[in-house]
Amino acid sequence: MRGRYGADQLYNALIISGMVLYFLGSLTDFGVVVFVAQLLIFWALFRVYSKKIYKRAEENRKFLKWWQPNQKKLKLFFRRFKEIKVARFRKCPNCRTTLRLPVKRGKKTVKCPTCHQKFESRIIL
Repeated sequence: MRGRYGADQLYNALIISGMVLYFLGSLTDFGVVVFVAQLLIFWALFRVYSKKIYKRAEENRKFLKWWQPNQKKLKLFFRRFKEIKVARFRKCPNCRTTLRLPVKRGKKTVKCPTCHQKFESRIIL
C-alpha cells in the first residue's frame, strides 16, 4: 500500500511473539495470555498500516538498539546447547572473548587467540 510504513523487524518480533503467546494461552486455557497475544498482533498490524512513517521508524530503531546485543547472547546460548556433545565455551579472563574448546575432560592450558594470554580451563562434563 502506498504511503504506509510496512513490515520491519519489530513487526516480525511482535507477530512471532503474539503467535507463540496465543498458542501457549490456548494450551493452558489462560485468558490473560491470549488477550496479551491479541494486543501484540493488533499493535503489529497498526504499525504496518500506519502513515506516520517517521514515528514507526523511530520505534524500530529503538527496538533494534535493544535487540542487537540480546540477539548475540541468544544465538550463543542456542549454539552452546546445540554443540554440548562436542564443545565447551569458556571466556578469556583478560579480554572476555568467548572461546570454543573441544570436549576432553580435565585441566587444560588454553591460549586466547585475541590477546595471547594463557590460562587454565577445567572441563568436568
